[in-house]
Amino acid sequence: GVVWGEVPPILEVEEDGLRFPIPLALAQKTGFYLDQRENRRLFESMVRPGERVLDVYSYVGAFALRAARKGAYALAVDKDLEALAILDQVALRMGLKVDIRHGEALEVLRGLQGSFDHILLDPPTLVKRPEEIPPMKRHLVDLLREALRLLAPEGYLWLSTCSYYLKAEDLLEVARRAAADRGMRLRVHALTHQPKDHPWSLHVPESLYLKTLVLQEDAL
Repeated sequence: GVVWGEVPPILEVEEDGLRFPIPLALAQKTGFYLDQRENRRLFESMVRPGERVLDVYSYVGAFALRAARKGAYALAVDKDLEALAILDQVALRMGLKVDIRHGEALEVLRGLQGSFDHILLDPPTLVKRPEEIPPMKRHLVDLLREALRLLAPEGYLWLSTCSYYLKAEDLLEVARRAAADRGMRLRVHALTHQPKDHPWSLHVPESLYLKTLVLQEDAL
């Protein structure tokens, strides 16, 4: 609730030159995933002009827009029409082109053809209790299996979770299973966590919540 004053209907968030008009009623965290900031910077530093980027669960397109800014082709996928409208608005304002696909992630992935140099998967937090871990891992294997089908040679696959219950070891396990199903070899390029302004307390294990696994297709 509001403690004092009036809440504006739109909060404009600026990150590294991109401005996002976020309706506070959108109600996903603060309306913008600030804890992915360092991952977005790492991602943008790795993208090259002319590459193809697939941003699944794109939300307002903070990754996809950075790819477009670097001169890459970007395709954003999300089921939230309001978030996709914000993405489209920011792209138009910045003179950037991002293709948009509305739909459920797994269904869209299954219908895509071609290949992508970067594929980002950041599914919503669906694990609230330990007993929900096994079905979520099965779902992640399905997502990864379809994503790997679309991954270009030596391409990068990004998998994030903000669930405390899903550990880095779980992400590695589901990646191994999906890679085995596809007969592919992957190397770990990076394993990252939330930035320093989202502190990780030694005494509060739950404070380590964001894990991002960056994998690269191993052509050797």
